[in-house]
Order: sequence, then C-alpha cells, then structure tokens
Amino acid sequence: HYFPSLCSSSRNKQGLLIPVTHLEVQSPEILAESDVSAIIITAMAYKQEIEKTLVEEFRFKGDIFILGHSLKCTHKNGLRVNEL
Repeated sequence: HYFPSLCSSSRNKQGLLIPVTHLEVQSPEILAESDVSAIIITAMAYKQEIEKTLVEEFRFKGDIFILGHSLKCTHKNGLRVNEL
C-alpha cells in the first residue's frame, strides 16, 4: 500500500515533513491534479467538513475512509456508502 502524500488545509502545516515517514504535508489542491483513488481522513474533529470539501469543492470521485476507533468507508467510487 502506498501513501504518496499527506494533505492539510492548514498553511502552517504545509511544507513540513512528518517524522519517520519524511512525507511532506501538501495543500489539498494537489488532489485536483492527481489520480488519487482513496483518501483517509484522520482529523476527527473536522471529518465532516473535510469530507464535504472533498466531495463538493474538489469533486473527489474515489473512496473516502475515516480513521477513528476503526477504519470506516464513507464513500466508494464517489458515492456515499449508504447510496450504493
């Protein structure tokens, strides 16, 4: 499994490196220019806002997962799981 990037809308985090992985935090605008097939949301306090932004603003059509106590898929191939 491959995680090509980490995204944050916080300009204070963009450009920083994540310890151990050395992945750079990038702006979510890269999603519009890439072929990302799945996203894992880890910011539980902002999960609904992030999910809405991905779907409505970035027109993300892939799979969206939320990592809380377990990994939960909320969108599959661009559709809400309860719409399938």
